[in-house]
Amino acid sequence: MKLVNKILSVLSDLPVFSNQLFLACSGGRDSLSLAFACYLLHQKGELQTLPTLLHVHHGMQKANDDWANLVKTWSQNLGFTCHILPISLDKKTETAARDGRYMAMANLMGDNDILLLAHHQNDQAETVLMRLINGAGTSGLGGIKKYQEKSINGKKIILYRPFLTISRDEISDFAQFYQLPFVDDPTNETGENLRSIIRTKIMPILNQLNPKTVQNIARASQHLTEADLIVKQTITQHIQDCLIQTLTVPPYQSVLDIDKIKGLDKTIQKTLVHQWLQGDEVLPPNHQLVLDILELIYRQNPDHQTQIFWQGKKNAFIVCRYQNRLYRYHHAVWDLLQFPPCAVTNQNHQTVLKLSDELIFWLSLPKNINVRPLQKTDKIQYHQHTANQAIINRQLSGKKLYQTLKIPSWLRDNLWLICHQDKPLYLISVFHLWQLEKSEVSHYFLLDKSKPLGQLTAL
Repeated sequence: MKLVNKILSVLSDLPVFSNQLFLACSGGRDSLSLAFACYLLHQKGELQTLPTLLHVHHGMQKANDDWANLVKTWSQNLGFTCHILPISLDKKTETAARDGRYMAMANLMGDNDILLLAHHQNDQAETVLMRLINGAGTSGLGGIKKYQEKSINGKKIILYRPFLTISRDEISDFAQFYQLPFVDDPTNETGENLRSIIRTKIMPILNQLNPKTVQNIARASQHLTEADLIVKQTITQHIQDCLIQTLTVPPYQSVLDIDKIKGLDKTIQKTLVHQWLQGDEVLPPNHQLVLDILELIYRQNPDHQTQIFWQGKKNAFIVCRYQNRLYRYHHAVWDLLQFPPCAVTNQNHQTVLKLSDELIFWLSLPKNINVRPLQKTDKIQYHQHTANQAIINRQLSGKKLYQTLKIPSWLRDNLWLICHQDKPLYLISVFHLWQLEKSEVSHYFLLDKSKPLGQLTAL
């Protein structure tokens, strides 16, 4: 049967794996068909081990007990190992249910284990339409990814979706041919959520206009995925060119040179800000947030107190500007900067300068070097090079010191002096370093100015 061969062939490019293989099995047509395809491959000797089936018991419908019993009995009859994973949801929403399923399955899996999912071509088309309605960009319109790494509570699992080129009708024919005892979830056809509305009301109309609608949307999503990859590679290089490397400490702090950003095409600037802000967050920032940051970049007054907050999926971030630099702070670092000063202490050869509820900022110093907070009354001798390389000795304090050394306003309560025999050598802050003594400093203690200063440790 050609259909059977087609469905089995899509599993032939299953990545070579050394870790354990799992399969999310709801008991529906799609996941039961995927599990049975794995069984057939295993029988033929083309799949070394059967995947472990994971069935998440939501407890949201009366039929959930019956589905769990069906999956357990069917899987055991075929020789699968099966785990029933009960979960309790605070919110009875589609998003909460999906997150709860992933959490429950990841708890049973190890790092880099593979989870097979039965999303198919029709799911892909529905997802692309949903994201189009919500105004997604090229990344979102690329749809569901066949191969995807997902981090859950610090554990990385690999999602693999072999059925994305197989239609719902083909899977139905496969399930009928082998008389699989699948169950239908009635909520898929109720029309109570956007996906169900697209599936039951919009897709039938589109299929009347073009019977190949599903295949065409899926193919377009693949084109967009490829285009998005090219765009991201290009923008990544532009970000690297604009980064101030000596101040960038992933994931805590990232700093861009605004003058370099302004030298780029306007379209590239917008995409660059979008990708830079998102970082490794799963979900992208919204369009208005990107526009707000662009407006901050082009604001005429470069010295102001504007702070732009963004709550990502995993972490929150604060974006702010000082002169020609654009900063993106992890919320934990920003909170650290707001905490009151603490006494400078030495612990296990580490000089601790700042503490918050989440982080410790520290650095390692030789025994003959000491560090103390900068006082407002301190008058700092600063050796400054002029345009013709002459050296001017200036005594600075307070606002004049901040302006000369270009110290952002949010760092001014987080400044310390590194001294040798009470002679200030450096002024420092969290990841920042200003060398004060030009001629003699190397005789006492030389810090690497090509790297961000200090270390952060999570509590």
